[in-house]
Amino acid sequence: MGTCCVRDNNIIQSNLLNSNMKRGLYRTNRSSVYQLNRENIFDVYEFCGKISSGYYGTVNKAYIKGNKTKFYAVKTIAKENLSQKNLKNLISEIQVLSKLDHPNIVKYYETYDDDKNFHLIMELCEGGELFDRIAKNKRLSEKAAAEILFKLTHAISHCHSRGIVHRDMKAENVLFESKSNDKNDVKLIDFGLAKKQNKNKMHSIVGTPCYVAPEVLNGSYDKKCDIWGLGVLTYIMLYGRYPFDDVNKNILFEKIKTKEPIYNCKLSKEANNIIRLMLNKDPNK
Repeated sequence: MGTCCVRDNNIIQSNLLNSNMKRGLYRTNRSSVYQLNRENIFDVYEFCGKISSGYYGTVNKAYIKGNKTKFYAVKTIAKENLSQKNLKNLISEIQVLSKLDHPNIVKYYETYDDDKNFHLIMELCEGGELFDRIAKNKRLSEKAAAEILFKLTHAISHCHSRGIVHRDMKAENVLFESKSNDKNDVKLIDFGLAKKQNKNKMHSIVGTPCYVAPEVLNGSYDKKCDIWGLGVLTYIMLYGRYPFDDVNKNILFEKIKTKEPIYNCKLSKEANNIIRLMLNKDPNK
């Protein structure tokens, strides 16, 4: 369980990537914006500041040379820090993002590949995480939460219409486009655990513990697990805390499967009702 796979220092062999290309994993319907590019990225993009850094690499702000009217986020991932499983998950995430085109889902444009790194060109979001916004304000107003929920519900509906289940809905995976209140759209990110669902149920227990749906813990679920995640997210926006929480995972999971969240009358009846509907332990309802 978790949002990322087990990390190791295995060096990725180039034949794995090449075989994936030969099988067509880098071909999508959005060929106008997607290609595996072996051109030197520094010949095309001008980097103009680091946004973040982590175990896998860095995220930089950049623009296409000669055109400073549009900026991008360039996610540089060191190959030496990727296991074969990590690489397969990365390819899977790119495949998923390539099939999605929605104003509230972060856009993916193209990938550059060199000897040491993959460089993913993504839509730039500079407004920070929803999680940080909630932490700063303790909780959000019903009006602000409703606007965010409306947009995220449409984004998830777009995913589901294409047979894609996100499986990791959480406040850290929602970014604001800008710090400006005049241009403050939200973007759903991190499709590393997303899965293309066929007619069969999914069985892998994945996700972030406090957000995971009871049917996921029971090992048989479908796209409705994303609705539960939205319910947890809405509860956090309005209450400023998790509906279910415990430092012990086993106790936490038992609460998720058997307990009900605590509601209070500080919220409107409509707000509490929509949370109850999304946090129904029976996915058929």
